[in-house]
Amino acid sequence: MLKVLAIVGAINVCADLGIASPLCLLEKRGEISFKLTTASAVKIGEIRQADIIIFQRNLEKIDRLIFDFAQRLQKKIIYDIDDYLIELPRYLGELADFHNDPERVTNVKYFLNKSDVVKAGSPALASALKPYAKNVVVSSYPNVDEYYRPIKHSTDGILRFLVVVSPDMLNFLKNGLLKVIERILSEYRGKVKFIFLGVDENFCFVDAGV
Repeated sequence: MLKVLAIVGAINVCADLGIASPLCLLEKRGEISFKLTTASAVKIGEIRQADIIIFQRNLEKIDRLIFDFAQRLQKKIIYDIDDYLIELPRYLGELADFHNDPERVTNVKYFLNKSDVVKAGSPALASALKPYAKNVVVSSYPNVDEYYRPIKHSTDGILRFLVVVSPDMLNFLKNGLLKVIERILSEYRGKVKFIFLGVDENFCFVDAGV
């Protein structure tokens, strides 16, 4: 059985939607063995035993050390990235300052260049990443709900969007996403609704509202 190890930058919404949900489904079907962890928690034995290692949004020095160790063991490596973490606009404030740190930008480019495959969340992102990556594929995040129950379409003609807000997303929501949502609500008044679902640091749902 194929053993897949995912070492993610953080256990958050991105890790759940892009990594854990689809791979846990494959594990339930008996197609793979899957483990999700972080750089601070991963064990050397887990790296040695894995056939494929997925890194997601990894930015730190420790991530590169683990990456290099995995390469020396000739593991197949996938780098999953869902944002252009190379040059974030300054209006995002502390979030931009964090990601635009020169060392973190260098690390992202290193992962893009050295991985066997880079998984981008959209064609536009894949195009932007190609100058830094040798092998980019596009794989949009799945509708996780489709894995577990039939899709229910609204009968009132209103299109509903679910926005899952983790603690580290609040600044982005305030400085960027809310402006986009307000514009959509204004243009399509009465035809769309946004549902905000909050999560705590352990990815437990804690609040919901429309």
